[in-house]
Amino acid sequence: MKVIDNPKVSPEKPGAPSRLDNVLGSLGLGQSGSQELQAQEELIARLEKSLDNRFVMLRNVTLEGVDIPIPMLLLGPPGVKLIYPSAARGVFRARGDVLEYMDDDYQDYRTASPNLLTRAASMAEKVSAYLTANNPAPVEVEPFLYFSDPGTHVEATRPVVRILPVDGLERFVAGLLQSRVYFEKEEVQKLVDLLRKFMGVSERQSSPFSERDAFSFAEDEGASGPSVLDRIPRGEGMVRALNKIPFSGRQWALLGCMVVINIIILIAFVVVVLMTS
Repeated sequence: MKVIDNPKVSPEKPGAPSRLDNVLGSLGLGQSGSQELQAQEELIARLEKSLDNRFVMLRNVTLEGVDIPIPMLLLGPPGVKLIYPSAARGVFRARGDVLEYMDDDYQDYRTASPNLLTRAASMAEKVSAYLTANNPAPVEVEPFLYFSDPGTHVEATRPVVRILPVDGLERFVAGLLQSRVYFEKEEVQKLVDLLRKFMGVSERQSSPFSERDAFSFAEDEGASGPSVLDRIPRGEGMVRALNKIPFSGRQWALLGCMVVINIIILIAFVVVVLMTS
């Protein structure tokens, strides 16, 4: 998986939190910069172990009409996924476009502010509109609200965005790998280029898979390295290579005898086959 960061947005400060956000951050709500950054890093570390370079992760995407940077956009053959990470902890209820959290003091649900459901849905709509306006075919962006804390529980009833708990990441990755292919690599690259218009260039490789075995944006199709035959030493180089093999004279003699015996057995086998046929 390729990861492209937006250098125009400081990773330590993905968004300037308001006083309300600071209060909500202490309650496990809202946008706490360091916690959200940690949630992003942990999610990327999990995804990069399973996704090859056909997938690209764009972080902190700035887009016209969107007040705050879009935290994460995952593009690949299955389409475009918007992931809004949250480090919130507690019990939540997501019904339609309403997000509520359990207030331990009153033992009752209260409306969460800011509403991360509507925020993620609004971001997805604007990204979809932008990509569709600059693409021959419509581009659907599927939004996810990711909760990084294993102690968080969400009761979901047809929420406007998909809820992604930390223990659901394996199913999420499996779905990506088994999903129908909607975009070829050229189409993915075009979408990435459209989104990078508003970003600087800051790309890092984070896939354990071979670049040649997977999708790469580098123009290396015509590049070719030395073949296996080209790497075999010849002449004096062959002699030096053989001299480096740690065999004694007796071991070389034993190896030669084994080769001769194998040849004799092979010849005898061929003779027997010819005589019996």
